[in-house]
Amino acid sequence: MKRSRLEIMLSILKAAENGANKAKVVRNANLNFAAASKYLDFLYEGGFISLDKDIYTTTKKGLEYIEKLEEISIKEF
Repeated sequence: MKRSRLEIMLSILKAAENGANKAKVVRNANLNFAAASKYLDFLYEGGFISLDKDIYTTTKKGLEYIEKLEEISIKEF
C-alpha cells in the first residue's frame, strides 16, 4: 500500500528528532535520495526541520506537528 504524503513527512520528522544526516533520514523513512530531498526541502522551508552542518533536526514546530498527526491517527481507529 502506498504511503500518504503525511505519513512520509511524519516518518522524516521522527527520523530527525534527535538529529540525522540525509542518509539516516533516507534509511529510516524508507525513501530514495531524490524523494527525500524534495520532502526535506519542503519541511525545511516550512520550519518543521532545521539544517546545521548536514544534520537535520526536527524543530519545535515539527514536534508539535508529530503530536497532532499521531493524535489524528489514534482517533481514526
